[in-house]
Amino acid sequence: MTILNKDVLIECGPYLDWCYRDKPLVPIDLWPSYNEYEKDIFFYMSIELLECLCHLTNQHSPFDPYDLINLTDSKSLKNLFDKFKEWVNIIESLSKEEIIKKTKYSFFFERTTNTSADEIRRDLLDTLKFIIEKLNTAINNGHTITIVGI
Repeated sequence: MTILNKDVLIECGPYLDWCYRDKPLVPIDLWPSYNEYEKDIFFYMSIELLECLCHLTNQHSPFDPYDLINLTDSKSLKNLFDKFKEWVNIIESLSKEEIIKKTKYSFFFERTTNTSADEIRRDLLDTLKFIIEKLNTAINNGHTITIVGI
């Protein structure tokens, strides 16, 4: 399983910090300092990954990548959960040719491994399913997913 985080997509930043928290992140100042949420980060999402997912699905981002977002209630968590499940279905249905065409100028072709359409699809799906799992856990436990934008 390959999760496309900043350890894999090393030079594809900036990154959105995804946090799993018991309560919403309320910054001390206008924008939270890294120290306020660092321990809660479960995923660093490259802006290039988000752009690639949007391009593959022909959809806009379901959240503002330039904002601080606290998904605290089950409805907002479920909305993002449902959107990412929809993206999984779309990506699963794409032909190999469509995947290659739509990722041709993305970070995948800068990587030295995982450049076949099947590997690209697998990595994207593994990543989306990882996030979906965290969203589901937050829904079930009444917790918050916070996205600290760029």
